[in-house]
Amino acid sequence: MLYARMGEAICKIQVLEQALSHCLTVKLNPDVDERDANVFLSRQQSLTFGMVVKLAAKEGAYSDKIQKALEELLAERNWLVHHAMLDSQQGNSIVVTEPILQRIKSIASKAEKFQLILEWDLVEFAQSKGRNISKMIEVLKREKGEKSVEFQWLFS
Repeated sequence: MLYARMGEAICKIQVLEQALSHCLTVKLNPDVDERDANVFLSRQQSLTFGMVVKLAAKEGAYSDKIQKALEELLAERNWLVHHAMLDSQQGNSIVVTEPILQRIKSIASKAEKFQLILEWDLVEFAQSKGRNISKMIEVLKREKGEKSVEFQWLFS
């Protein structure tokens, strides 16, 4: 169970890492052509989650609350990758406890929800650039839910 939960959480964080790289490509290069954006994206995709989070902070790409939440998720990701197994070890055995499993499940859930936060943030960014994205908003609401519901965990 521990390995399955860890694998799920790591996969969701990797998907979030890619989403963050794509979003930063758009936000930091709103006026470049597709070729230049793809070059920038290729560079971003070689960075670790921590490096991408630091880039977002350096560039001021997100609100303070979103940036803080990204940094908190990074800390949780680092615990997962570097300490979860160690924290589960008792002697020569791995002992799976409910608190460890719940923490890992929470990391996976936050990573998945954060993708939606990035999507809504990108929608707001596109709107600020004068783009008509009404159809995108309809799809987001229909397929993933209202913004206010998904953002509650971030601001609580």
